[in-house]
Amino acid sequence: MSQITGTAEDNTLIGTAEADQIDGLDGHDFIRGEGGNDLVEGRRGRDDIFGNEGNDTLNGGGG
Repeated sequence: MSQITGTAEDNTLIGTAEADQIDGLDGHDFIRGEGGNDLVEGRRGRDDIFGNEGNDTLNGGGG
């Protein structure tokens, strides 16, 4: 499982075709899981979160 981590700013984070753990941290993020069984976390801020293919877990965070 690959780890993709954003910053405290606004980020665009896109996963791989495999399972990913994607953490947007704070900020207004666009996060897309792509393929695989992904864990996608938005944290604080107004985030756009998409799972795409696979059995994904989406956590919006606080904001």
